[in-house]
Amino acid sequence: MNFFGRSTIVAAFVSVCVFGTLAAALAGTLPNISGTWYAQGDAAKHCQIQQSGTNVSLSNEVNDRAHGTFTDPSTLSVSWPKWHNSANIGPRITYTGHISSDLRVIHWSNGTYWSRRSH
Repeated sequence: MNFFGRSTIVAAFVSVCVFGTLAAALAGTLPNISGTWYAQGDAAKHCQIQQSGTNVSLSNEVNDRAHGTFTDPSTLSVSWPKWHNSANIGPRITYTGHISSDLRVIHWSNGTYWSRRSH
């Protein structure tokens, strides 16, 4: 094997090790946001978050479903359906969620929020 072939293999191996370790380290520092949330703090508007490492699955108050990831320990990037539909299909839009330091509120980039407690 020539020098360039070995260099490519070594670089690929190092990338996998470094980025794999980085993702694992990030997952260990993430807050636990799994559970029931309330859209706009309204007790009638139940939302859910399930978390697995850096990945999250969400459902909002009208049962739209989304998937996303932590971009850092206080920020989510989540892909939601552009409009409500029971099949959860069609175009999607990405929103950013900023988690408060006390882990009780997520402020979404569309101007809404979810809270752990209802009003």
